[in-house]
Amino acid sequence: METRIPVMEIDDDYTSPADPHMAWSRRRFASAVPASTAMYVEPGALVYLRDGGRTVATAELAGSYSYLVENTDDEADTIAAWLPTLRHLAGVIRLERMADTMEYHLAQLQGHWEAAEGGYVTGLTTDEVDEERDTAYSYEKLLRDVVPHDDQVAMRLPEATAAHAARLRDQATALRAAAVADMPDPRTGAHPGLRWVGPYSRQQQEKIRSRSEDTWYADLPLQLLRGYKASAGAPWDGPGETAGRDALVQWAVQWGLPKTAISTATGIARTTIDRLLSI
Repeated sequence: METRIPVMEIDDDYTSPADPHMAWSRRRFASAVPASTAMYVEPGALVYLRDGGRTVATAELAGSYSYLVENTDDEADTIAAWLPTLRHLAGVIRLERMADTMEYHLAQLQGHWEAAEGGYVTGLTTDEVDEERDTAYSYEKLLRDVVPHDDQVAMRLPEATAAHAARLRDQATALRAAAVADMPDPRTGAHPGLRWVGPYSRQQQEKIRSRSEDTWYADLPLQLLRGYKASAGAPWDGPGETAGRDALVQWAVQWGLPKTAISTATGIARTTIDRLLSI
């Protein structure tokens, strides 16, 4: 396996190569000053881990230009070992986003159709009823374009949509397990230097960060803990062994993941988490 990947700054001359690489663009990060209405702004960069033209993960890095160069250079020496895992997790995000979108479109179709059907009872005008019906048809078309034809032949569109969304989520679960199987042994402590986060949409990012900034920045160990649970273990943990899982939990805590999130992701009781952290 390649032990180092290229690093480049995104400027006027940047062109995405076909091979894996890291690219970064300068940013300014603002954060609130405690006990004040003022904001603290510091320079930095948004770093992209890219597989050809496709972004696999991103990370925020605050600091001076020389600090950015030094830290991205250091990361290039170690991140290649994590590339297969991060590829799998990027696929998880893509599949789950597809399933979420389908379920949203189905809910919109049903809601607008029900509004159109009951429009004359609820006092809608003829034009408003037609508008509701047209909107429902637009969501129906979106679903028919993505739900497999065989599913649409075998069942009604709502059931076909639910079946395909469930299939996508099963595929995402399998990819999470593959991410764990391909990751470096967590017992060695060879974690990435940057806090890589998957390629979420802006809407997904806002939703996650509004719940917990800590969860956002600990996205990688969180996804791996979910994958460990989905795979019922990993190659580096034999039957009845949990040392690798415990190392994952310790890493997640180091990166600020709340214990409640760890417990939800793994099914491990809080008391067990507290015990293994005290060892």
